Amino acid sequence: MASTTSRYWYQEPFVWFLIAIPLSSVLVGMVVLWFAVDTDDGLVVDDYYKQGLAINKTLGRDHLAREYALESTIRFVNAFDQIHIVLNARGTFKHPPEVQLGLYHATKKGFDQEITLTRTSDTGYSGVLPELFAGRWYITLFHDHWRLTGVMFWPAESVTLRFLP
Repeated sequence: MASTTSRYWYQEPFVWFLIAIPLSSVLVGMVVLWFAVDTDDGLVVDDYYKQGLAINKTLGRDHLAREYALESTIRFVNAFDQIHIVLNARGTFKHPPEVQLGLYHATKKGFDQEITLTRTSDTGYSGVLPELFAGRWYITLFHDHWRLTGVMFWPAESVTLRFLP
């Protein structure tokens, strides 16, 4: 006759296998919850209606850039952490004393920066170059009534922005 020896439940491998299935589900769920709370995708706009209303103002800024045939060359001088801009226009365009340069990372909203550039010559502006991470960046050069937009891949030596009709 075969003798049977009784073992405690925690000595059975099949019991541990059955416990591992729901335990792994709980652990994976906790990791997913941690990622959901810790990271912000920043894709959903809080007030999309107001942004929809603001599109006419944006189109007006683009229209003025087209009317003056604005064109800008942006040079990055990494050795001195400087940005130099030449802003060319035609007609009765008056160069403002300051312009804003927006640098917006393609995927990470937390890296976005806006820099104030001061006028250094008739058509030139300069400012301090912030630390930028390698990758794709959207650039906007703007003032109260006009804007120029473009895309660059950092690191870059220069970028040309022009309004394409």
